[in-house]
Parts: sequence; structure tokens; C-alpha cells
Amino acid sequence: ADIKKRALIYHRKQSFKELQIPTESRSYPLYVSVEKEGSLALLSDMPTTLNGIDKAIDMYLRKGHIGKTQEQQLLEDRELRNFTMVLSKLVENDAFCKELIVVETQGYKQTELGIIPEDWEVQSFSQVFDMYPNNTYPRDCMNDDHGTIRNIHYGDVLIKYPTVVDVDKCSIPYLNEGIKIKTQKFVQSGDVIIADTAEDETVGKSVEIKNAINAKIVAGLHTFFCRPIRTFAIGWFRYYLNSSNYHNQLLPYITGIKVSSISRGSIQETKLLVPPVAEQQAIAEALNDIDGLIAVLDKKIAKKRLIKQGAMQELLTGKKRLPGFSDPWVEKKFSDLYRYASEGGTPDTNNIRFYANGDIPFVKIEDTETKYIESCNSFITSEGINNSSAWIVPVNSIIYTNGATIGNVSINKIPVATKQGILGIIPSSIINLEFMYYLLLSQNFKREVDSRQAKGTFATIILKSLDEILIYLP
Repeated sequence: ADIKKRALIYHRKQSFKELQIPTESRSYPLYVSVEKEGSLALLSDMPTTLNGIDKAIDMYLRKGHIGKTQEQQLLEDRELRNFTMVLSKLVENDAFCKELIVVETQGYKQTELGIIPEDWEVQSFSQVFDMYPNNTYPRDCMNDDHGTIRNIHYGDVLIKYPTVVDVDKCSIPYLNEGIKIKTQKFVQSGDVIIADTAEDETVGKSVEIKNAINAKIVAGLHTFFCRPIRTFAIGWFRYYLNSSNYHNQLLPYITGIKVSSISRGSIQETKLLVPPVAEQQAIAEALNDIDGLIAVLDKKIAKKRLIKQGAMQELLTGKKRLPGFSDPWVEKKFSDLYRYASEGGTPDTNNIRFYANGDIPFVKIEDTETKYIESCNSFITSEGINNSSAWIVPVNSIIYTNGATIGNVSINKIPVATKQGILGIIPSSIINLEFMYYLLLSQNFKREVDSRQAKGTFATIILKSLDEILIYLP
């Protein structure tokens, strides 16, 4: 394999000698070098993990050519970096090894954000961005039709906008005529707007501004208005600031119970990876190409969903009956469809006892994007349950999002608790669980929900409003 050959060349250049030590599980040798004067002995070994990298990459990429492609090289570099990072962590966490072992990497360096290329930098948020004042006008101070100054609201950053706001393409609301803005500093192309408040850990989501030439646009309620101090590649921040590599740094700073937020001072303490501008551009372009491929697949999936929605519309309304069924359908209210239903709640995020070593799966919006919930990324403790409005939703219930993101439907295959804005619904005996799942996804039901929503910073619909929706059951 290529890595083995490179290791062998290194051993020869360093005058290492091969030493074969037969064992039941090891068929390859060690390499040793002993100083002529002194008692220092150097031992070189090829870990089993690294021995298989080249073969695994060849199998994954179906190699059918001579030489190594750029994709193969990138995968190999990534695996070597991952190996080095894990090794460094293991050494760092062992007091004995920490004093004796130095992990050296060619072309890379150890930083507070892990091992990074030598020509990359780690800079604080305040070294990268200047921060400017935002305004605090709510939704009722805006409209979608006319005005002079447009306003980027944090709710749109969280839900409506992609990670780049193209001023020529995105619908940005206007401030109503007569409203005096507190700051006349308008956003420019390359600026970053960050939502400092959300109902969950999506706080910190950011958008990068594009094509804002001569545009009069201001940063609105609950946003950080950030302008890069020096030149960065267009598109770099839309990917990096929304990556887990950066966003995970925000989690310890998030405060609040029902509403999560992060302060200006806290975000300025975070650190950013800064590659050379040319590499930023290359990375952004590569990720943008991937986004393009995903968009094409999304269009194909959307077409299939339309076919499915058409079938659901026919079958769930009784307009089309399956063979063998002719009994009349009966009218019910949504409240007749469940034995018990209630929103959940979020335990105080500042109390570590409610979260540390928790074993109760805690459903958030991102967990409701699949039909079945079989695992969760977050957990809370029994003490967290007892000190909040969260409750244990039994297996084979309906999980329905009714706050901010409305209309996600899942079936939980494990007992779970949910945050506020997510209903747990235990079906009654008059309705089949799978039928109820598709019923809540139907266009008829969604129209009824839309007409009953309470509009505000975030749209919501309370259980009492859902209860009055009329349902026809076979």
C-alpha cells in the first residue's frame, strides 16, 4: 500500500533496522534505531489502523486507474489527520504519556481547535469581525410590499433564509414608512448576520450577504451585525460559521429556558479557523458544487412527493376507495383522535443536574425530520423531567411540531420527552397510528392548521386550536 511504502522509505532514510517479532496476530515487523553513543533507542511502528487506509479508500472509490486521484489524496489526508487527532487526545488525557510522548505531524500543527494545516490560523471572533449596532423592530413594523429600507429579522435568519442571502433573489421585508432606524449603517456584500436568539440550539445560525450593492438593508431584532476586518473568500463564512466545528463552541455560552440566546461578549470569545484566502475559495466552491448536486436530487424527490401527495389527497379524503371498502366515513374532531396530548418543555439549561448523564431521549426539531424516531441526539435526566413541563411520551405516539416549525410529524419507537413547541399525542383506539401519521401530513389538514396559526415572531398553533379541526374517518 502507498502509506506502507512511504513509511518504508522513511525508515531507510533514518537508518532504521527491521526487527521481526513473531506473534499470533502480527505478521509485519517493527523498525528500530539505536544511537551509537548513549542509551536512546527509537522504535518505529505502523499502527494496524493506518495499514488498512489505502485498501479501504481503494474499495470505497473503486480504483480503476494508475496513480492517486485528488479525491483519494483528500480522503487519505483526512484519515491521517483524524488518526493524529485521536492519538493526541489520548496522550493529552494520560498524565504519564503526556510527560513522555510528543506527537509530531508533518505539515500540521496542534492548536486549541485541534490539529490544523501549518498555514492555517486560529483567530478570535473579535480579530475577524467588527460588530455594529442592530435595530429592535418587531414584525408589525415590517411589510413585504413597499418601503425604502429593508430589514433582516432573526426569525427569517433561522427559518426562511438559506446560509447565503442573495439580495437580488431573497425576499427581504421592508420597514414601514415613518419608522426611524437607530443606525444608518447598511449591510454590504460579505457581511454576516447572526441570530442571537432561538427556541433551541439553532441560536447562532448565520447568513452571509451577497449582491448588496447600493442596497439599503439593516440588521434587525435579535441579530449580530458582523463585518469582516480583512478580506475573506465569498462563501467561506456561510459554510464555516454554520458548521459543527464552529457552532459547537457556542453551546456552553447559550442561556435561557424557553428561549435560548447568546451574548455579544460570549460570541467574541469564540475562535475561528482561517485558511489562506485561495484555500477558502476552493473549499467554498467545492461545498457549493455539493449543494448543487443536492439541489438536483431535491427536485427529483419533490416530484416523487407530489405524486405521493396526490395519492394521499385521494385516499385520505375518501374520494378514491380501495377495493372491498364501501362503509360511510364518520365525522370526528381532532380532539377525538387522542387519549392524551400535551407539549413538552425544556429544563433550565443552566442546571447541569437536568442534563449530565441523562438517559431520557429529548426530542428537538431536528429529530422530527424522519418518520420514525429511534434515537435522539440530546438527553435529559429524571430530575429535569420533574422540574419542567416535559413528560414521557410512550412508544408509538405521534410527535407533532406546533411552534416555529409547524407540521413535522413522526412516530416515536422509543419513550421520549419533547421540548416546548413539540406535541406528544397518544392516539385513541378509534384511529390507526400509521393512518394518523399520514392524516397529519395531508394537504387538507395542513390547510386547516395554516388557517388557525397565531402569527408573531414565530408562527404557532396551540392544541386547543387543533382540537376543533374536523376529521373524516373510515
